[in-house]
Amino acid sequence: MTTVTELNKTAQRVLIDAAEAVARSTQYTKRTSKLSGPLFVQTLVFGWLARPEATLEELAQTACALGVGISPQGLDERFTKDAAAFLQAVLRRATFEKVSADPVAVDLLARLRGCSCSTPLR
Repeated sequence: MTTVTELNKTAQRVLIDAAEAVARSTQYTKRTSKLSGPLFVQTLVFGWLARPEATLEELAQTACALGVGISPQGLDERFTKDAAAFLQAVLRRATFEKVSADPVAVDLLARLRGCSCSTPLR
């Protein structure tokens, strides 16, 4: 089972270290920018984790919470082919990280009433 400390180290490896290395190798980072590769990835990951349908304004607010003041339009301008290649490469790196947890008690979930599915969870 992965501990909180191990999970924190894994997140740092993906969201900071890998993102920094991949930003350079994919040409996402061509010059110094306030929205570095790692901060771009963190903005999207944390923003969409909080709200999968997040707007550009909400993602810009996430960037602000991470210490980067950027307008929704400025963020929108970052969504390029190079950014797509960069994000794909970070995701590829993330798939090599191992995270495990104890199984959940699915039987408890099957007891919930009001489920719209026709078969119980197993």
